Amino acid sequence: MGTQAVKRVSTGEAARHLGVGAQAVRRWCEAGKVAGAVQLPSGRWRLPWSAVVEILGSDPREELAHPGAGAR
Repeated sequence: MGTQAVKRVSTGEAARHLGVGAQAVRRWCEAGKVAGAVQLPSGRWRLPWSAVVEILGSDPREELAHPGAGAR
């Protein structure tokens, strides 16, 4: 069984997709509200992309790859 790398994003990138400020995302990470978020030795946070998708309810990358899909 192989290990698979987890795509992690910065608080700023997550915030852009979520429509909130980076400080809000940092607070969520500090409060333990983001599953799989890790704090680097520098103090910065990295979130798994899957957590962003879970919060949004869909993957915005898929919507960009198929614009207008499902819209009628």
